[in-house]
Amino acid sequence: MIGKLHAQAISQIENAKLVAVYNRNYESACKLGESFNCEAFSDIEGFLNCNDMDIVTICTPSGTHGKIAVEAANAGKHLLVEKPIEVKLDKAEEIISACSKNNVLCSVISQHRFDDSIMLLKKVVDEGRLGRIYFGSCYTKWYRTEDYYKSSGWRGTWKYDGGGALMNQSIHYIDLLLYIMGDVKEVYGNCAALLHDIEVEDTGTAVVKFKNGALGMIEGTTAAYPGFYTKLEIHAENGSVIIENDRIKHWNIKGEEDISEAATNETGASAPDGISSRSHMKQFENFIEALENGTKPLISGEDGRRTVELILAIYESSKKSVPVFL
Repeated sequence: MIGKLHAQAISQIENAKLVAVYNRNYESACKLGESFNCEAFSDIEGFLNCNDMDIVTICTPSGTHGKIAVEAANAGKHLLVEKPIEVKLDKAEEIISACSKNNVLCSVISQHRFDDSIMLLKKVVDEGRLGRIYFGSCYTKWYRTEDYYKSSGWRGTWKYDGGGALMNQSIHYIDLLLYIMGDVKEVYGNCAALLHDIEVEDTGTAVVKFKNGALGMIEGTTAAYPGFYTKLEIHAENGSVIIENDRIKHWNIKGEEDISEAATNETGASAPDGISSRSHMKQFENFIEALENGTKPLISGEDGRRTVELILAIYESSKKSVPVFL
């Protein structure tokens, strides 16, 4: 599903062209290749030997990102890796190291940083208009059916999914929370599979203490029928901003005009195929611009590693029933 979404986004970018697709299943590779009029491969070596290919986007199960990413970096390809960058920190570090060694760029898909609402929020925070931020939280109240987890052998497993509602679904808004609030000092988490028959959590919560002294909350679930919202809340001395389903729900800053945006239904709240490709397209364009201008993309491999580090700390805290310091 996500591979097709990447292909759709690339096909809409003026100065980009999808030249090849890879899937271990040759029939699946050919089907996607035919849909987007490009070459199809079922062997990774042949795929990476495409001379006119500059960038590889990795859309495989999360726990397989590391091996493919390192091979691609060693072949001199720049990398756009779907979230999470990997499910283990050492694997994430291998990807970052391989990219540095081969002088190629690496970015992790965190497309919601390109939402207009987030870009505006980041601007006012950087300008100091909100003043001291004392509380930041994110919530992902989504729903996934039992069939969703049974549809692929990797879903809901520690080895390939790396976690559940936090690592797979909530990771986008956890990334946004870190983007706005900064690094975390300490976290205390609780996670459990409360509705689905899976190895990993379908519900997770965490109390967060940030390095800047602010406090926060993280909540994520795939057990909230029929699927509701993702939400980021920022509260500061000069006001509050709440972003829900990628749009501004409340924008109240002292001395400034209040803002609100109409809600959108293009989310993955009820099913993953509801996700729009617009923000992916913006991230791809930012990556291409970085390549052309010799600059850094907005989102780095290190950013992807930082988000995974926090989620793994929540899992560790839940398992041991103790706070974890990062």
